[in-house]
Amino acid sequence: MLGSSGFQLSPDFLTRLSFHHLEGKRVAVRISLSSASTATQSEHQQLGLLLPIPDSLSIRLRLAESRREGFLMSYAERAFKEKSTTFTYSGNVAGR
Repeated sequence: MLGSSGFQLSPDFLTRLSFHHLEGKRVAVRISLSSASTATQSEHQQLGLLLPIPDSLSIRLRLAESRREGFLMSYAERAFKEKSTTFTYSGNVAGR
């Protein structure tokens, strides 16, 4: 658990991250946190880090920043803010 926040890093937390934006030679990384309680399970929190850009990611991140190849999450928040996906389930429920 992260202090008294009620959130924790999942064992697979390194698969729950996004590159948010670039600041000079650094990249803002956001890591998704999991609720430590079922009562707050629907709440979402992120841990933000500002890290040096490794040489191996520099070109890819610059292409994503310019949206020539992929995109960074800061763009997704603006571009898809009003969009949503809705799932509708119907049919028989087993055991009823």
